[in-house]
Amino acid sequence: YMTHGVVFDLVSQLSLFPQKLKVLGDGTQSKPFVLASDLVRELSRVSEMGTDTVTKLNFSPKDTMAVREIAELILSESGQSAKVEFGDSPIGWPGDVNKYQLSTEKIEGSFGDLHFGSSENAIRVATRWALEQFR
Repeated sequence: YMTHGVVFDLVSQLSLFPQKLKVLGDGTQSKPFVLASDLVRELSRVSEMGTDTVTKLNFSPKDTMAVREIAELILSESGQSAKVEFGDSPIGWPGDVNKYQLSTEKIEGSFGDLHFGSSENAIRVATRWALEQFR
Protein backbone atom coordinates (compact mmCIF):
# COMPACT_ATOMS: atom_id res chain seq x y z
CA TYR A 1 0.00 0.00 0.00
CA MET A 2 1.48 3.31 -1.09
CA THR A 3 2.05 6.14 1.35
CA HIS A 4 4.26 8.32 -0.84
CA GLY A 5 6.06 8.42 -4.17
CA VAL A 6 5.33 9.94 -7.55
CA VAL A 7 2.04 8.11 -8.22
CA PHE A 8 0.67 8.53 -4.71
CA ASP A 9 1.70 12.19 -4.55
CA LEU A 10 0.27 13.14 -7.96
CA VAL A 11 -3.01 11.25 -7.48
CA SER A 12 -3.39 12.72 -4.00
CA GLN A 13 -2.79 16.21 -5.35
CA LEU A 14 -5.21 15.66 -8.23
CA SER A 15 -7.92 14.57 -5.80
CA LEU A 16 -7.50 17.82 -3.86
CA PHE A 17 -6.97 20.16 -6.83
CA PRO A 18 -8.60 18.65 -9.94
CA GLN A 19 -7.87 21.69 -12.15
CA LYS A 20 -4.08 21.82 -11.65
CA LEU A 21 -1.42 19.13 -11.32
CA LYS A 22 1.87 20.56 -10.06
CA VAL A 23 4.86 18.33 -10.79
CA LEU A 24 8.10 18.68 -8.86
CA GLY A 25 10.93 19.11 -11.37
CA ASP A 26 10.72 19.54 -15.12
CA GLY A 27 9.28 16.07 -15.73
CA THR A 28 12.41 14.63 -17.33
CA GLN A 29 13.24 12.51 -14.28
CA SER A 30 13.31 8.93 -15.51
CA LYS A 31 13.54 5.73 -13.46
CA PRO A 32 12.56 2.05 -13.55
CA PHE A 33 9.32 1.11 -11.80
CA VAL A 34 8.22 -2.35 -10.67
CA LEU A 35 5.21 -3.67 -8.78
CA ALA A 36 6.09 -4.87 -5.29
CA SER A 37 4.33 -8.18 -5.98
CA ASP A 38 6.53 -8.76 -9.06
CA LEU A 39 9.65 -7.87 -7.10
CA VAL A 40 8.76 -10.26 -4.25
CA ARG A 41 8.08 -13.04 -6.77
CA GLU A 42 11.50 -12.58 -8.41
CA LEU A 43 13.30 -12.24 -5.06
CA SER A 44 11.71 -15.51 -3.95
CA ARG A 45 12.57 -17.27 -7.21
CA VAL A 46 16.21 -16.25 -7.06
CA SER A 47 16.57 -17.01 -3.34
CA GLU A 48 15.07 -20.49 -3.84
CA MET A 49 17.75 -21.23 -6.44
CA GLY A 50 20.36 -20.61 -3.75
CA THR A 51 24.03 -19.78 -3.96
CA ASP A 52 27.09 -20.50 -1.85
CA THR A 53 28.37 -16.93 -2.01
CA VAL A 54 27.16 -13.54 -0.89
CA THR A 55 26.73 -11.16 -3.77
CA LYS A 56 24.99 -7.90 -4.64
CA LEU A 57 22.39 -8.11 -7.39
CA ASN A 58 20.17 -5.54 -9.08
CA PHE A 59 16.50 -6.44 -9.53
CA SER A 60 14.97 -4.07 -12.06
CA PRO A 61 12.84 -3.93 -15.19
CA LYS A 62 14.81 -3.08 -18.31
CA ASP A 63 12.87 0.08 -19.11
CA THR A 64 12.26 3.41 -17.40
CA MET A 65 9.46 5.93 -17.38
CA ALA A 66 9.68 9.72 -17.17
CA VAL A 67 7.68 11.73 -14.67
CA ARG A 68 6.15 13.70 -17.56
CA GLU A 69 4.77 10.42 -18.96
CA ILE A 70 3.54 9.40 -15.51
CA ALA A 71 1.59 12.65 -15.13
CA GLU A 72 -0.02 12.11 -18.56
CA LEU A 73 -0.92 8.51 -17.70
CA ILE A 74 -2.49 9.58 -14.39
CA LEU A 75 -4.62 12.17 -16.16
CA SER A 76 -5.66 9.62 -18.78
CA GLU A 77 -6.57 6.99 -16.18
CA SER A 78 -8.45 9.51 -14.04
CA GLY A 79 -10.40 10.97 -16.95
CA GLN A 80 -9.52 14.45 -15.71
CA SER A 81 -8.05 17.27 -17.76
CA ALA A 82 -6.05 19.21 -15.20
CA LYS A 83 -3.42 21.65 -16.38
CA VAL A 84 0.01 20.19 -15.66
CA GLU A 85 2.60 22.60 -14.28
CA PHE A 86 6.25 21.54 -14.30
CA GLY A 87 9.13 23.06 -12.37
CA ASP A 88 12.34 24.37 -13.90
CA SER A 89 14.80 21.92 -12.35
CA PRO A 90 15.76 18.49 -13.73
CA ILE A 91 15.36 17.16 -10.18
CA GLY A 92 12.17 17.14 -8.14
CA TRP A 93 13.50 17.50 -4.61
CA PRO A 94 16.87 17.74 -2.80
CA GLY A 95 18.65 14.41 -3.15
CA ASP A 96 16.60 13.34 -6.16
CA VAL A 97 18.45 11.57 -8.98
CA ASN A 98 17.34 12.81 -12.39
CA LYS A 99 17.83 9.56 -14.30
CA TYR A 100 18.99 6.09 -13.53
CA GLN A 101 18.70 2.57 -14.80
CA LEU A 102 20.12 -0.54 -13.15
CA SER A 103 22.18 -3.16 -14.93
CA THR A 104 20.70 -6.64 -14.55
CA GLU A 105 23.41 -8.48 -16.50
CA LYS A 106 24.92 -10.05 -13.37
CA ILE A 107 21.68 -11.47 -11.97
CA GLU A 108 20.41 -12.63 -15.34
CA GLY A 109 23.76 -14.27 -16.11
CA SER A 110 23.49 -16.31 -12.91
CA PHE A 111 19.74 -16.82 -12.43
CA GLY A 112 18.11 -16.28 -15.83
CA ASP A 113 15.91 -13.49 -17.10
CA LEU A 114 13.95 -11.40 -14.64
CA HIS A 115 10.23 -11.50 -15.31
CA PHE A 116 9.01 -7.98 -14.71
CA GLY A 117 6.31 -6.18 -16.60
CA SER A 118 7.10 -2.81 -18.09
CA SER A 119 7.57 0.29 -15.96
CA GLU A 120 4.48 1.69 -17.69
CA ASN A 121 2.41 -1.30 -16.60
CA ALA A 122 3.61 -0.93 -13.01
CA ILE A 123 2.70 2.77 -13.04
CA ARG A 124 -0.71 2.04 -14.63
CA VAL A 125 -1.57 -0.60 -11.99
CA ALA A 126 -0.35 1.66 -9.18
CA THR A 127 -2.32 4.59 -10.60
CA ARG A 128 -5.55 2.62 -10.75
CA TRP A 129 -5.06 1.48 -7.16
CA ALA A 130 -4.29 5.04 -5.96
CA LEU A 131 -7.28 6.52 -7.83
CA GLU A 132 -9.53 3.98 -6.12
CA GLN A 133 -8.11 4.91 -2.70
CA PHE A 134 -8.76 8.62 -3.22
CA ARG A 135 -12.34 8.25 -4.46
